[in-house]
Amino acid sequence: MTDKSAKFGIGAIVKHRLYPFRGVVVDVDPESPVCAPTRSSLMTGRYSLRTCVRDTYNGGAIMSTDEITIAELLQEKGYKTGIFGKWHLGDNYPSRPSDQGFDESVIHLSGGIGQVGDITNYYQKDKSYFDPILNKNLWPQHWSISSIPSTTCRSFAL
Repeated sequence: MTDKSAKFGIGAIVKHRLYPFRGVVVDVDPESPVCAPTRSSLMTGRYSLRTCVRDTYNGGAIMSTDEITIAELLQEKGYKTGIFGKWHLGDNYPSRPSDQGFDESVIHLSGGIGQVGDITNYYQKDKSYFDPILNKNLWPQHWSISSIPSTTCRSFAL
């Protein structure tokens, strides 16, 4: 079931519903044709331009550090938070996932594996996609799906 009754900002419609011990349901109507602005709306519930994310190049994909993310809100409620995959809202302090409320992160840099901004994979060429170096909690390392930690805590948000 979705609920589109909450409208934040001008164009992003995001509704987060928290179900204790079962998870979070997020319904998003994308407000941008590119990934980073839509991602900032998903993370904050706000229109992307209000988060300072306007595009995917020339610094346009760096979210303002003043923004409060869903991860930060979930942490306040006792959840452990994680992001696995694409972040694309800033690769350096103070814009990394760990700076924005995520306890665990396994991400590639920039907008895509092997793109120019993903310096750890760019020079590997075709090999980078099938054997990527990902950043686990800020530290680059080769990664596989079996490396994702299991958790025994009852409240965990991905």
